[in-house]
Amino acid sequence: MSPSVKDYFHFNKSERRGTLSLIVLIVVLIIIKELLIFINPEPELSTINIDSLQHAIEINDQQFSKEELSENKSSSNDSNTAQLFDFNPNNLSIEKWQKLGLSKKQAETIKKYEKKGGSFKVKTDVQKMYTVSDELYSKLEPHILLPSSVDKTNGQREFKEKTGEKDYKRWDNKVRTYPKVLINSADTAELKKLYGIGDYFALKIVEYRRELGGFVSKEQLKEIWGLKPETLQKLDTQLVLNSVPIRKVDINRASIDSLKAHPYIYWKVANSIVKYREQHGPYRNVNEIKQSALVSDSLFLKIEPYLKY
Repeated sequence: MSPSVKDYFHFNKSERRGTLSLIVLIVVLIIIKELLIFINPEPELSTINIDSLQHAIEINDQQFSKEELSENKSSSNDSNTAQLFDFNPNNLSIEKWQKLGLSKKQAETIKKYEKKGGSFKVKTDVQKMYTVSDELYSKLEPHILLPSSVDKTNGQREFKEKTGEKDYKRWDNKVRTYPKVLINSADTAELKKLYGIGDYFALKIVEYRRELGGFVSKEQLKEIWGLKPETLQKLDTQLVLNSVPIRKVDINRASIDSLKAHPYIYWKVANSIVKYREQHGPYRNVNEIKQSALVSDSLFLKIEPYLKY
């Protein structure tokens, strides 16, 4: 006899008791959950709390940054490894700032200042940088190739000095004469007596002369960016190429860094010169650096006066 539909929904006594117990347990659990939510509701994180928390985090980050910079500044400026040399702080490389006693992070801060349009016009501008302590500035100040102050009484004159042009009176009909100046010995005061040379280019000439190790030709002035052809033509008759000991780099002792410090030698060339020396032994003469594929004949003619072995 086949089972009827009623048979499928028939429960015996034990099955009915188990089903009832399960229903009661489910109801009890639902009631307990609702009571717990009512007694201890979840806290709401208001907008005010979020803003307060964010503000506190920002203040903490700012304080941490200031403490970190202060700590770096102190440790760098107290360093006894500083190598002092005459320098123009404008566009000075990170490596040279580090040689002067700053940490890499401090030097990068100065480069960021320059990228945003900042520049150094007088010596005290360097002191205003919070990465340079008063103690370090007192050591650097005699070596900074910038004037101590700027005459701001005449804006037109200040602009012309930036471009290297002298501010001559139009009604002055006198023919001006210029002195002869020794290109390898003149200081900025002497150079400013020349045609078209103001504070800016006087400093540039002295700085480039120091980076080269001395001028071996007046033609090297063309390598100073911004000097106009007519100014260079006038300077050719006013400047005298005097003979002085040229600072030379020893190619058998120099490291890659000391070689690439010269304006004519890029890192790849410096690296090739050192690698060739390591593979084949010391150079027997300066001409042997031409064995490097990166040292062309034209480059060799430029750097040869500044090398020794």
